[in-house]
Amino acid sequence: MVEQKPSICRLVVFGHPSTKDRSGPMLESPAIVQKVNEDDTVDLVIFPVTGGTINRQRVEQGEGEYQWKWPPRV
Repeated sequence: MVEQKPSICRLVVFGHPSTKDRSGPMLESPAIVQKVNEDDTVDLVIFPVTGGTINRQRVEQGEGEYQWKWPPRV
C-alpha cells in the first residue's frame, strides 16, 4: 500500500486531552489540513465536540496528544 501524504483539505483525526489538567482520557476530533509545512508538520482547523473551531499550527503526525493521524479505514 502506498503511504498517504497530507495535503490541503484532507480530513484527519486530532488527539487532545479531555481536561485541562490532562487527568481524563484522550479525545479525538476531526480536523482539516489547512497547510502542509516544509518540515512535514501541518496546520489544522479542528472541530471539537464542544463546538466551534480551533486553529493549531505545526502539528506533528503521531498517536499522542496534540498530534494528528489518519482516520481508520472502515
